[in-house]
Amino acid sequence: MESHVVILGAGVVGLSTAINVQSILPNARVTIIAEKFDQETTSDGAAGIFRPNLELTPSKSSQQARKWLQNSFDWFDHIWQSDEGPEAGVIRVSGYQFMNEEVALPIHRHMDYGFSVLSNEELQRLPVGKRYKYGWWYDTLMVECRRYLPWLMKRFRKNGGYVISQKITSLSKIPECDVAVNCLGWGSRQLFGDTDMFPVAGHTLRVKAPWVKQFYVLGNGDNFIYPGMPLRYAGGSEYGPTDMISDWNRKPSRWTRGLSGSSITTVMVLTACVLAGERHWTQLGWR
Repeated sequence: MESHVVILGAGVVGLSTAINVQSILPNARVTIIAEKFDQETTSDGAAGIFRPNLELTPSKSSQQARKWLQNSFDWFDHIWQSDEGPEAGVIRVSGYQFMNEEVALPIHRHMDYGFSVLSNEELQRLPVGKRYKYGWWYDTLMVECRRYLPWLMKRFRKNGGYVISQKITSLSKIPECDVAVNCLGWGSRQLFGDTDMFPVAGHTLRVKAPWVKQFYVLGNGDNFIYPGMPLRYAGGSEYGPTDMISDWNRKPSRWTRGLSGSSITTVMVLTACVLAGERHWTQLGWR
């Protein structure tokens, strides 16, 4: 009898988990159950460069974490070098990260195509860099989820996966299976009663600004500009007003629209590029 694995959730975590289960258990029946797909998910508005944090990677040891991270980079590198790279939304990008406090060099420097610490002279030559004391330049990979999610789903279905569009309101509603994998993200609070989870608002703008060729990351990465295909992303998590943490409102407020000196406005002004771009959409999501 074949094994049956149910994946709860169809965001980037759910879809990635599903195709990995198919790879590990090629004879198993794998079913994704979700209420929302593609542009209905929080993942759809996300885009990110490969810059993992070893301390925030849940693992039994740093050695295990390093292996996972290297495997992840190799996965995206394989996609980028294939003919499916553009369809999957995986591109190679380079850019800068700036800080005002000296921190340990990142783990991803061992995986990037190139990495260097910026000298003070190099910082002074950059319009953004001169406002900061420390900085890095690196050459890495970027993933646009608006393209990546449909590509993952296409791969999942091609491998014989099953999809059920349904909101699971109780554990008893999960179909009979050998293993159920929770990839609901925020939905875990309702389904599993995980009251330790709380939202942090993340605001993203997608604009047409083809003159932006490199990424810019400020501080620990909460605020950024990424050069996507063909549009650019600008955004970040808001930790300014205390009500942005555990804020249940999904509509952009005056703060998240960047009208009162928010960190997103800071990103725009520092790079002097997004304000001149044509806005295509804005999204306020929970992290």
